[in-house]
Amino acid sequence: VGAMYTSLTGFTTESSAGSIQMAALGAALQLAGMQIWDLGMDMAYKQALGATLLDRTDFVQYVHQHRVTPLDSHKWATWTIPPPGINARTLIDDAATGTNGS
Repeated sequence: VGAMYTSLTGFTTESSAGSIQMAALGAALQLAGMQIWDLGMDMAYKQALGATLLDRTDFVQYVHQHRVTPLDSHKWATWTIPPPGINARTLIDDAATGTNGS
């Protein structure tokens, strides 16, 4: 909603595939202009990947602020969903360099 994305699940049975999936999704969200990514409940692996735990008051403030923020007001508003077949490495590299090489 707005400039906020909420994850539901990224379960996989392949070792490390979930971490790669999260990195690629994070890159895609960054390129799309998302300002907050709600990963749900706190888990150690999420913090190991760079998640920040917010107290409830701060979280609610972020939700109220970003759920009404239109993506077209952000730098990456012109970025589009990657075409089928784009790989995770390209998404991650694009986000790191600020390009859209897909």
